[in-house]
Amino acid sequence: MAFPVFLLADDGHGALGHDHEVAGLAYLLERVDVSLLDDLRGEGLREDGVGVRLALGHDLLGLGLDLRGLLLVLRLLARDLGGLPTMDGRKVRTGLLLRSGELAGITDADAHTLSQYPLRTVIDFRTDLEREQKPDRVLAGVRYIHCPIVQQAAAGLTREEQADPYGAVVAHAKTMAGKERAFMCELYRGLVTREFSVDHYRQFFALLLAQTDGALLYHCTAGKDRVGVGTMLLLTALGVDWPVIVENYLITNERMAASTDCLLTAVKDYDLTEAERDVIRTFDCADAEFLTAARDAAEARYGSVDAFLLQALGVGEAEREILRARWLTE
Repeated sequence: MAFPVFLLADDGHGALGHDHEVAGLAYLLERVDVSLLDDLRGEGLREDGVGVRLALGHDLLGLGLDLRGLLLVLRLLARDLGGLPTMDGRKVRTGLLLRSGELAGITDADAHTLSQYPLRTVIDFRTDLEREQKPDRVLAGVRYIHCPIVQQAAAGLTREEQADPYGAVVAHAKTMAGKERAFMCELYRGLVTREFSVDHYRQFFALLLAQTDGALLYHCTAGKDRVGVGTMLLLTALGVDWPVIVENYLITNERMAASTDCLLTAVKDYDLTEAERDVIRTFDCADAEFLTAARDAAEARYGSVDAFLLQALGVGEAEREILRARWLTE
């Protein structure tokens, strides 16, 4: 699997050479095959969670760039739900259910990896505009289905491109300071109470029930909120216990940390208070309180998440047995 590589200027006013100004901004410059990691370990690499961070003082990768004072960050794009245990002693089959962020920039190596599963279906939870701005790379033999969980742009949830992206982030941070956690909880509640969202999670389950071979990948943009709630509902239907569901959801923070650091560095000259910077951190994180808000909203309206699955999504015991037979193993 290839990893996206971000270069981040630590001091905020270094340059990459060839007139490439860094000034604290993050640049997606290159992709590195995982086979290079052994070589990187010999150059002062340290592993940090599921990512890899490396401070370099020379041009290791042959990019013709001065990497002195920079941080190299590598992150996986997607993850397999395989191996998660259920309460009846089974586990999710490996290589069949993949949750992810956007697929717009996957490399040939990524495409090859996905073909080996083999990937058969991609379900895209993004809005029309998100898809238009960053369309998925089309892979041979894969069926693509648009299943938007929200109908239009929603601050804190969708990630449409902006003419002035940092200005938009800053403006929202200044507006939301002190209210961001309550705002995110309400967004998550809406994912299980708004008719449009519920209708499309119902479609998601219909597709899960219809899949008979190969792997299924579902994604939004960051792979955090819309995918997070969808995964919570799916794992509940499969019989996974709540603490395991939350633990899986929180792994997203390890994957998001580097890009959040890059964004905070990019806006450091915008005169943000620490409270306003916390808005950016909050909107970029997976928080158990947010996922719990969605669960509690479903329980408040239907009595339990199981009842929500049955009454709102049409997933009763018969459908759950089909899902378990397809997606679980002993």
